[in-house]
Amino acid sequence: MTKSLRGWDDFVKEAEEAYDDRVQVKALDFPIDGKTYRIEYPSVDVMRKTRAALMAGDWDAAALHLLGDEAGSRVVELSGPLKVNPIPSIVTEVMSTFALAVVEEGKAPEKPSRRSGRASRSSNGTGKRSSST
Repeated sequence: MTKSLRGWDDFVKEAEEAYDDRVQVKALDFPIDGKTYRIEYPSVDVMRKTRAALMAGDWDAAALHLLGDEAGSRVVELSGPLKVNPIPSIVTEVMSTFALAVVEEGKAPEKPSRRSGRASRSSNGTGKRSSST
């Protein structure tokens, strides 16, 4: 027996409706050094690249993807000589404002609505079960 999925257009329409219902902020104005940059709600491609950068711990790349080339490059340039790095806070705030899943460095992305589905760790703290042999 063969069964068909709904068509591509149905999936896209459903995703667009969910976006319209969920997303309150579609763009942010970000002032940097006297110039205001417009940060648009990210596309799927931008979010994939941003999450990959965050998983790798590369906050500079995440900023470049999420903020766009011009604003991202400026933020990376301005943060270079500082003794502290504001980029993680900037990226986290942008993602939070857009109601996107925030990714901790080196961890898989976790959507806020799925937090209750975490796997529990074993009592030895390694995430692996110890053998009793």
